[in-house]
Amino acid sequence: MSTAALDGYVPGEDYPAFEEVPKGLSFTCDDKIPGYYADPETSCQVWHWCVPSIGGNILYSFICAPGTVFNQRTRVCDWFFAVDCPNSPAFYGVNEDLYKDEAGNYIAGKKKRSTSNGVYDRRFTKRQKRHEGRKWRINRHTTSTQQSTYDEN
Repeated sequence: MSTAALDGYVPGEDYPAFEEVPKGLSFTCDDKIPGYYADPETSCQVWHWCVPSIGGNILYSFICAPGTVFNQRTRVCDWFFAVDCPNSPAFYGVNEDLYKDEAGNYIAGKKKRSTSNGVYDRRFTKRQKRHEGRKWRINRHTTSTQQSTYDEN
């Protein structure tokens, strides 16, 4: 845990100070649509990406930089004092906006399909098939910018 104070705030007391995603978190994608989710169990310093896959969503977890937490309303890492973490689950529905146009209608030609894991866009199934067999590596950094890479083999 970092011991440097941020503008007088104490890490681990005033804001979460994880240096990596903790093991054994209880968050799952089972009942969620594909999207980005704050994890109140980590005071929102950790966020999860639920990615649709054949047979269920895949969970990827990331960590925000020190002094920042995941803002569920805007789906970005933001200063800890600007985020109401305990109420984040009330805003999980903002992920629906990922599948709507500016008028609030679901994207034309992309009908929703219900699965045991929630509702998702058919295009993800096709995309998942293209990526089958590729090995995904998630680079987990303590920065708000995350990268994913894959191997063609």
